[in-house]
Amino acid sequence: MSYQELIDQAKAGYPESWIPKKKDEALAGKLVKVDKGNTAFGPCKIAVLETEDGTKRSVWLLHTTLVSQFEQANPSIGDIVAIVYLGQVKSKTEGHSDYHSYRVVSDGNEGGPIDWASEKEYANENPLDDIPFE
Repeated sequence: MSYQELIDQAKAGYPESWIPKKKDEALAGKLVKVDKGNTAFGPCKIAVLETEDGTKRSVWLLHTTLVSQFEQANPSIGDIVAIVYLGQVKSKTEGHSDYHSYRVVSDGNEGGPIDWASEKEYANENPLDDIPFE
């Protein structure tokens, strides 16, 4: 990448966050980057997807189920990833809060491995699981 390309990238700012509001909203794109962000509750991975039309969107892995789904799908840089928001689901475990559910699938492992579970301790205690998107 040239110096000018890096400057252009810095000027472009961050990709718009994907924040699903309704059940069955979906996003698909090529995984082009994995960033790390900080929230009031600790660090969080950010998956950056480039959609078919070339738009980049950031997906903050704030919810435990989203982190788990990325860990199971195990996408690598260059893979096509699809994410479907399944809505807020009532916990089957008595005393546990409702949670945001997702399904993540990937077309394979074209790039190098990513440790999706490195923020798992944070995600397992993530108070954002109880915060609605609105």
